[in-house]
Amino acid sequence: MPPKKRVAPAQRFSQLRARAQHASKDTPTIEDFVLGPDDGFDPEIRVSLPLSLKAQESYYYAARAGDTFAQVRAVLGDAQYTRIVEIFDAEKDSADLFVGFARMLTDHLSGKGAGDVEGGSGAS
Repeated sequence: MPPKKRVAPAQRFSQLRARAQHASKDTPTIEDFVLGPDDGFDPEIRVSLPLSLKAQESYYYAARAGDTFAQVRAVLGDAQYTRIVEIFDAEKDSADLFVGFARMLTDHLSGKGAGDVEGGSGAS
């Protein structure tokens, strides 16, 4: 039996990209999530999409576990997550603020009310 012909990594990655682009051609573009000075955040809090693969994976597993804190951390990254927690922690209703923020973020990423359906995000 002749040896299998090996495909160069660059060629294989091109094939994987083409397949993914074909599968996701109807996926809507989601604008960045931004809370700026008018919202009380200076410097602004910004979530640029698409998320890295590592962040997507972390978000997925946090959502499956119902861990709202880990979901928000996965999307924001450690530095912005720490800022949000410190800002909210200074308020008496910090837990309510955090839940409201998590719901707002989920609505932005997945569509309004996405966290309210059975099996929705932990933020719901």
